[in-house]
Amino acid sequence: MVEVLKSHLGKIGFSLSNWDVFIKGVGSEIDLLVIRKAATPQYDLIYEPHDVIAAFEVKKRGSYGEEGTSNIRTTFDKIKSINPNIFCCYIALLERVCIPTQIGHPFRSKPASHSEANRPPSN
Repeated sequence: MVEVLKSHLGKIGFSLSNWDVFIKGVGSEIDLLVIRKAATPQYDLIYEPHDVIAAFEVKKRGSYGEEGTSNIRTTFDKIKSINPNIFCCYIALLERVCIPTQIGHPFRSKPASHSEANRPPSN
């Protein structure tokens, strides 16, 4: 999943980190960062907060229960506390339950099949 996102964002001109990197002061691994072109990470792994534009947490099958959503929210809250201008986004190909309010940050999920994509929303 991260490779698909990285490939797409790279094709449209974004500068990107490697997989599984860190933002100085956060302490949690982050799947992918959109970075400033002049960014020079330590050991190709640790980025200064002012060099980060966006942070992505990417899951193929979504988060794993309350602990998973809590960890994502904690990481995003830490990121925002050191640089409130960093855009944080969780992306899931398939999510088990509706969790946008649990994470407290933007959430994107792609339906698992074409038939689900054409299904009217339930209320």
